[in-house]
Amino acid sequence: MAAHKFPDGVKDYRALVTGGYRFVDKTMMIRDVCEADDMVILCTRPRWFGKSINLSMLDYYFNRERAVTLDSQGHGAAA
Repeated sequence: MAAHKFPDGVKDYRALVTGGYRFVDKTMMIRDVCEADDMVILCTRPRWFGKSINLSMLDYYFNRERAVTLDSQGHGAAA
């Protein structure tokens, strides 16, 4: 059985998606952020809970020139 590759210390969303790592898909958070009427969104979580990856994901989503595309199997590819 192949060992699972976990993203220990990976803080860049593109590296996470294109690197073949196992991770929890939190892209539905983008909708929650876009639909929020709040001026500030405070995201408090314990250490190693994905705060940096979530911010990196939002950065790639809102900065189209840094976009990450996925193929039909969900593997990352540079846009």
